[in-house]
Amino acid sequence: YLEKMVKYELAHSDQITMDNISISSNHGIVFLNGKVGSLEEAGEAEEIAGAIEGVREVINNLNW
Repeated sequence: YLEKMVKYELAHSDQITMDNISISSNHGIVFLNGKVGSLEEAGEAEEIAGAIEGVREVINNLNW
């Protein structure tokens, strides 16, 4: 459920390119993996994911 919500929110952000991002979750912890265009984009993805109800923690493994 959380993966779908995070994917939905990131896909609807004008600042995030979802092409190379994978998302997984385990007991409220969301893992962001892959490649984005910049440090700012990685931070924005983490902020969006962390704002979703049910997310306790975001592990941001995004590279740029």
